[in-house]
Amino acid sequence: MADIRVEKLADLMVNYSVAVKPGDKVVIQGETSGEPLIKAVYAKVLQAGGYPFVMTSLPGMEEMITNTVTKIS
Repeated sequence: MADIRVEKLADLMVNYSVAVKPGDKVVIQGETSGEPLIKAVYAKVLQAGGYPFVMTSLPGMEEMITNTVTKIS
């Protein structure tokens, strides 16, 4: 069962804060720990007629970027 607080927050974000309109392209970015909210926002964007694009990051990815950039420099 979905947490009603997550559903309400997703609705507030999509329909009030961002005011997604039909045809809008919406990037939803977050970590895997935010899965319930990411899914709820995704559903609300679809309901509003938008096109959601999800970008998630996995634990340790930021450190990989930092280490790689440091080695290249």
